[in-house]
Amino acid sequence: MAYVFDDIDDIYWAWENLYKSVLDYHAPMKIKKVRKSFGQSKFITSDIRKAIRYRNALKRKYNKSKTKENWEAYRGMRNHIVTMRRKSMTHFFNQLCINRAGKPKEFWNSLRPLMHAKKSLANDFITLMDKNGIIRDQKQVSEVFNDYFTNVVKNLNIQNHTSIQNQSHVKNIPKNWDQEQQFNFMQIDHHAVKSALSRIKPNKAKGHDHIPPRALRESTPSIVEPLTDLLNNIIKGKVVPDSWKRGEIVPFHKKDSQLEKENYRPVIILPGSD
Repeated sequence: MAYVFDDIDDIYWAWENLYKSVLDYHAPMKIKKVRKSFGQSKFITSDIRKAIRYRNALKRKYNKSKTKENWEAYRGMRNHIVTMRRKSMTHFFNQLCINRAGKPKEFWNSLRPLMHAKKSLANDFITLMDKNGIIRDQKQVSEVFNDYFTNVVKNLNIQNHTSIQNQSHVKNIPKNWDQEQQFNFMQIDHHAVKSALSRIKPNKAKGHDHIPPRALRESTPSIVEPLTDLLNNIIKGKVVPDSWKRGEIVPFHKKDSQLEKENYRPVIILPGSD
């Protein structure tokens, strides 16, 4: 169906939309909110869980009656659970220090998930600071990053830089070039494509095509031959689809203050079928 078109961009557009329509029919994407515990399960004992269930029951009872007595009962149990949790945390860290004494690597491996559990959420909302103040609007933040990443190389002060035309290995290309030898991409078979699909890491982020890497890997038996035909058409036509030349740029914090744009690096997320 995709090959009724002549242009490779139209061919890939038809192939991609056909694949996504089949994927949406058999494995529709659903959004589900997952409440993260941030390591609290290490501190919450069976007694605390029992107390939490009792507290929730008292809260439901108060919501129905709205009496002062029921509120005081609920508030007392709520405060009691806070005290129990604090004591449990103190006991946990005391035991951690005792059991990992003299083993700094094991100590920090046990402690690190509890100290930085929320760090992974930082990239969802980025705040920057410039000479005009704090920038919280995410559209303005993206514009600041776009301008910085685009012009950062232009602003580099590179001394004694030799242009590529004047570099010695470039000048030697005409001398070492054998005109009888030509370089061409060889067409591939479905075995090579199947091997590449099996090596896809399913936990990677999806690109602007919104095709999950896990879907490509799991659907290998069905798409390996159509995808091989598509790749061979691209090799034969010597033109890469424009969609494969685009990617989503995500700012990744590397060091120091998260308020300064200079401390971020661009990470490009490519399409899943690229």
